[in-house]
Amino acid sequence: EALVELESLEAAEANLRDRLAREDRAFGELRAPQIPSLEEVREALDSGQAMLLYQLWNRPPPKDFEGISEASWLLVVTSGGVDVLALPEKQLLVKQIEVYEGLFESRDGSEAQGSVRFYEDLIEAAVDRLPDSIDRLVIVPDSILYRFPFAALRADATGRPLATRYTITYVPSATLWMRWKRRDSALVAGALSLADPEPMSEETASEVRSAAPWIDGLDLGPLPHGRREAEAVVRSLGGLIRVGQEASERFLKTTDLSSFGLVHFAAHAVIDQRTPERSAILLAPGSEKEDGLLQAREIVALDFDECVVVLSACRSASGELLEGEGVVGLAHAFFQAGARAVVGSLWPIRDREAAD
Repeated sequence: EALVELESLEAAEANLRDRLAREDRAFGELRAPQIPSLEEVREALDSGQAMLLYQLWNRPPPKDFEGISEASWLLVVTSGGVDVLALPEKQLLVKQIEVYEGLFESRDGSEAQGSVRFYEDLIEAAVDRLPDSIDRLVIVPDSILYRFPFAALRADATGRPLATRYTITYVPSATLWMRWKRRDSALVAGALSLADPEPMSEETASEVRSAAPWIDGLDLGPLPHGRREAEAVVRSLGGLIRVGQEASERFLKTTDLSSFGLVHFAAHAVIDQRTPERSAILLAPGSEKEDGLLQAREIVALDFDECVVVLSACRSASGELLEGEGVVGLAHAFFQAGARAVVGSLWPIRDREAAD
């Protein structure tokens, strides 16, 4: 009964947001901002940057898409010009990508040959056209490519991954990238690190699973290497560490985050694919009023303005894929809360690997 009531409240909240967008111009612009022209994007790019905008279709585009006859295409934008390149059809890519993603789980290099194939299909022609001065790629994915590991692609099975050749940034859209690009603010020094939160008691874990059945079966054990990770972060940047009981939801909600340029979580994360607003970072409660689940709906109410957020947790960059919106999950929530960048993982990641 409580879950039925929750779903009803979530639907009411969505309707209110739509009403706000219609009645409040400033709020509406956040929901439907002005889309920049290609010329504006070109002018905003640095000489060392290239933007790759992917568009996936199952059939050729409408007739009014003058000069484009392919089912899918890639726009390669630099300060010097724009290229349009053909891509495989969406329905072919989806099936192949699902198999490719599964190959990473074994950690035995079995994904190498697939990395070469996707390099040839998705990015080789673009890279071959880039000037030698380009060392940063801004990738705007589409559809299933929002969850695709471009960083792992390579020209041959023994070659270097793309991430060793370029600094790669993913953005939901060119529109949002332009908005972030126009920000004129310095990054605040210092980090806040919440690491290895005290594991839930069996009683609490049972209660949480009853309320959130989507986390059932997950290993929610301690993360000792998370503490080493936190120490390295604060040793480099200065700041504050909270571990165990002190790495709590209550502490985060009552702390002034404006004094930190980076907020770092070394904790478990859970993604609710059906209702992304319930996706959460698992912290210690810190109060009887908290359950230790820092959910996306709570994140958006916090002030992460201008922070870089690091989510050192399993699948923290994943979420529900919505057409036209991208991946809706934890990273999406932090962007709504004002974060300037989010670092996350597409796959399950071991404690030691995360620290390294």
